[in-house]
Amino acid sequence: MRRFEFGLEKVRRLRCASERQALADLARALGAVREAEEKLRQVADRRDHVLSVIGRRLRQGRMDVAWIELHHRDLERFEREESRGRRALDASRAKYDAALEALRERQSERKALDTLHDKERERHEEEIRREEGIVQDEIALSRHNRIVS
Repeated sequence: MRRFEFGLEKVRRLRCASERQALADLARALGAVREAEEKLRQVADRRDHVLSVIGRRLRQGRMDVAWIELHHRDLERFEREESRGRRALDASRAKYDAALEALRERQSERKALDTLHDKERERHEEEIRREEGIVQDEIALSRHNRIVS
């Protein structure tokens, strides 16, 4: 009885490795998205803190021109940081989407080979069963011939 060998096994292993790499790339891309989201949240938190301080000082009537200019510059800086952060987040999300699509393609390629592998294995097993049936028939016929003779 011969052993099953899939002719495209090396290609199948390469596709599995490619899929694992695509999964790792996706994980890195997701990490970059989360990092960009966190940085954007931190900028928003700092901006909100400055706005609450401004609001509190306005209510208390403790504002002077120098203080207003200082916090106005802070708010402009936060606006620039937030704009950069949003662009970075958009870029990270685009990379994530591309990595997700690449993973889906790799999975599809691997699944196609897995399907072919399974079909070939089934054909091989069917052929083995057929060959075993022939051998069993020959043994039974041989026994019958010995008994009859």
